Amino acid sequence: MTLLSDRLDDSTRVRGAVQRSLMLRIKDHIHQRYPDPGLGPAEIAAAVNISTRYLHKLFEADHQTVWLYVKGLRLDQARRDLLDPRLTGRPISAIAYACGFGDLSAFNRAFKEAYAISPRELRNASTRTID
Repeated sequence: MTLLSDRLDDSTRVRGAVQRSLMLRIKDHIHQRYPDPGLGPAEIAAAVNISTRYLHKLFEADHQTVWLYVKGLRLDQARRDLLDPRLTGRPISAIAYACGFGDLSAFNRAFKEAYAISPRELRNASTRTID
């Protein structure tokens, strides 16, 4: 009985290691491509040679979704860009599109939901503190 449980433990550890390694590859691919507004689960799954369904299952095991992970990266980059004093002359819409958002209204709603402040308010607040 102990031998069987040892084998099951080894199998579980190996499976966990493989899944962690695969998630690192997936997240690396997403980090390289998140500014592409066409980036989606099908393209991500194909890039790492897995099914879209399995991709979703891997993210579920991580207690998140593919879309929320990508959106989080895009929002974080947009926030950094809005706070960057070198980009104060760049329109907010250009920042949103460069971060992978295809719709400015959706970007503004997502940003405000994530940070409890609109992109314009954040930019205005950051430029006031610099002056």
